[in-house]
Amino acid sequence: MQAAPRIALTAGLMVGALFAVLAALPRMLATRDLDFQGRPLEGWIADLNSTVPGTSNSVARVASTVIVPRLLGIVRNDTNDSPAKLTLIEALDSLPGVHVEFVPADGRRALALKDLAKLGSAGISAVPELITLLGSDDERLVGNAAAALASVNCDPAVAVPALIPALVRPDGHGRPDVVEALAKFGTKARAAVPALEKLEGDFSSKEIRVAVPRALQEIDPDRSARTANRMPHPPP
Repeated sequence: MQAAPRIALTAGLMVGALFAVLAALPRMLATRDLDFQGRPLEGWIADLNSTVPGTSNSVARVASTVIVPRLLGIVRNDTNDSPAKLTLIEALDSLPGVHVEFVPADGRRALALKDLAKLGSAGISAVPELITLLGSDDERLVGNAAAALASVNCDPAVAVPALIPALVRPDGHGRPDVVEALAKFGTKARAAVPALEKLEGDFSSKEIRVAVPRALQEIDPDRSARTANRMPHPPP
């Protein structure tokens, strides 16, 4: 083979190999969906609601021994991304028509808590660690831990006292996710009313302005009537 055709063939192969690598890298670097014993979480959740005798009980056992520990492991340990990997992903995303479906560590941890909340009562074994997370410096973890605490049907006598101190961020503003979590406990969260009333003047965000009165209504439905009765009436 003459030199010129050989060079052209080599260059073509190299270009083809480069395009193959560029096509494969986004899939290799993408954040993969979680599976548990070879099944996606959605499949286990569907079985939790099964009417087949014994199915939901067996899934609940898998949830407590496999799913919950793995999700909490992600929250506890999945805290860093390789700088080299992040640099490569950024470079690939800058190319026309290329996008890497990548979720960074803080997002993966938050998603793990959201997945845990989907388990409902089957996620009850996570309660001690969820309560610990309410004291986290990561606001996303606090909000998602609060939501999960309500979703796994934690005993209000345990959840409400844990949620009340988490109502306010270090900067003094309220946390809407924690407010909404307390609201899910309804009248069993009456102990939170004084703390929620202090947040009625918090106008730091639309979410907190909406969440606080809604929660007070859910937790203490007769409050508005009592407040109206305490207001001075105009003279006749």
